[in-house]
Amino acid sequence: RLFEEVDQQAGRETAQAYHSAFVTELDRGSDLPAHAAAAGYATDIENDYPFHPELFRALNEKVSTIPNFQRTRGALRLLARTVRRLWETKPAGTYLIHPHHIDLSDEETLNDLTARLDRPVFRQVVEADIANPKAGAQAHAALADSDLVRAGRPPYGTRIATTALLHSLVQGTGAGLTPAEAKLAVFTPGDDLALVEKQLDRLLETCWFLDVTGNRLRFSTEPSLAKIVADEVGLIG
Repeated sequence: RLFEEVDQQAGRETAQAYHSAFVTELDRGSDLPAHAAAAGYATDIENDYPFHPELFRALNEKVSTIPNFQRTRGALRLLARTVRRLWETKPAGTYLIHPHHIDLSDEETLNDLTARLDRPVFRQVVEADIANPKAGAQAHAALADSDLVRAGRPPYGTRIATTALLHSLVQGTGAGLTPAEAKLAVFTPGDDLALVEKQLDRLLETCWFLDVTGNRLRFSTEPSLAKIVADEVGLIG
């Protein structure tokens, strides 16, 4: 429905590259879910290619459980827009389509994930912490990533925040994901996982709506007053 053809050999090679990277990181004691190094997860990557299994997990286990989400039409529209955006921009180092490749700065995509899902309050969350539409303004995740981007590194903070947003749209105890799951969703071979972890810490310090409760990373719809006050204090000479 989305591609004329899929290169199965590229899928096998990509799965092996990710599998090797996951094994190496877990051998180092990195904070990733243990199943990332399992042969079955490599098979999932190959079968889901060119999509990352964590993107399908976010859509199938979280977003698709929202009554207003159209499981087939809505998912295809969202993925087609994501694929088109990637084809137009061709960002370096894109081996799979991860959850963070869903572009929340795109108005139609943001509308699909907020107003269409009867979640309009999450628009203010995205605009404050992930993608600010105002000219010259930056969301908190972009500010946290500014030093990385200037150094030519990926914007890990924005990637983590986008992933967490997809997992936060569902309500109840299933909302959010663990920090280890977030790192799995954004990690690509060659990434410095220590740097990813550092950006997660910076996100938690700067984002108004992001928090960790019960080892689950999630966005709430109420801002942290302490963080807002800290930001205001920081503007005072």
